[in-house]
Amino acid sequence: MYIKNLKLNNFRNIEKITLDFNKQVNIIYGENAEGKTNLLESIYMFSFGKSFRNNKDLELLKIGEDYFFNTITYEKNGEEHEILISYDKNTNKKYIKIDGIVQKKLSSLIGKLNIVVFKPSDIEIIKEGPSTRRKFIDMIISSIDPKYIYHINRYNKLLDERNNLLKIIKFNRSVNIKKNSNINNKILNNNMNDEDYNKQLINTYDKELIELNLIIFEYRKKYIEIINNKIFDIHKSISINMENIEKSEKLTVKYISKIENKSNLVKVFDKNFENDIQKGYTEYGIHRDDIKISINSLDISKYGSQGQQKSAILSLKLAELNIIEEKIKDKPILLLDDFMSELDDNRIKNILNNIKDIQMILTTTNKVEIENKENKFFNIQKGQIKE
Repeated sequence: MYIKNLKLNNFRNIEKITLDFNKQVNIIYGENAEGKTNLLESIYMFSFGKSFRNNKDLELLKIGEDYFFNTITYEKNGEEHEILISYDKNTNKKYIKIDGIVQKKLSSLIGKLNIVVFKPSDIEIIKEGPSTRRKFIDMIISSIDPKYIYHINRYNKLLDERNNLLKIIKFNRSVNIKKNSNINNKILNNNMNDEDYNKQLINTYDKELIELNLIIFEYRKKYIEIINNKIFDIHKSISINMENIEKSEKLTVKYISKIENKSNLVKVFDKNFENDIQKGYTEYGIHRDDIKISINSLDISKYGSQGQQKSAILSLKLAELNIIEEKIKDKPILLLDDFMSELDDNRIKNILNNIKDIQMILTTTNKVEIENKENKFFNIQKGQIKE
């Protein structure tokens, strides 16, 4: 898989550009704040429909303009494809076309253009809380199995609705629930007392949430095990002193979850009902899961050096790349933001030796050539690009 052509109009600080990429290494170089990361951000949007910076669509629009209009042409498994994404400020809506066909859902992009991105902020996977690590594994799974994104979105929607009901019940507003509930009242008995009514109302959510907990748990468990099986060899291969790493450093990834089985979940949800009301939120479920990343069984976020943490993140990203390649039977595209400044020369060399026949688009402040690769250079200044 590789990107052939990219066209951007009114995206961030970029007014209008057209770029033709080569199949190997494409280097975007220039000073800071000139638009290098904006370019990678625009490419990433074709894969997931949103920015990796989590910005609102309006913030992606060039100041003073009413719309942005971006197009990408790429080849996958020997076939050429085109994706168009535009945004209109006046309607606050995105417009998506895949191979000329209008798409109604943003999720239709998932799995079309497979991209792995490495950026300085990825260190947050280690340093931040469990939600960041859950998001990391969920994005990997979603990129290779579009059905998973439906399960996650459905779970989050039901969880939000259940939590809202818990808050209402907590403050003794159950009478209003009966009058205004969107729940199908055919399954509820309006002659119940408030306590029984509330319990049955919550149970209507619990049935589907329990099933979704089990589905998402199995997905995460499967892919975290795959990552863990790959990550030691990857980590060893990108480390400077391979012999020392093999003897003394073992990188592992472990799924931390309280989910066991369906009968256990039913009991826990029932047992936690009163506690959830008192707290006003759902305490138990896959939204509490975590991923433990360790060096020699020690939590790397607490005991790992900065160098070890960076190596761990790169190992995770290379494992992600490998998993996607195996699943789609083609090589994904690798985006590397500010890659050179994050690592020493030896580690960079080891990483590049591990990446074969993959299109790379990377940003750097200096014009640096990657050895033994076909390089194409793009100089960016104030949103304008010259080859």
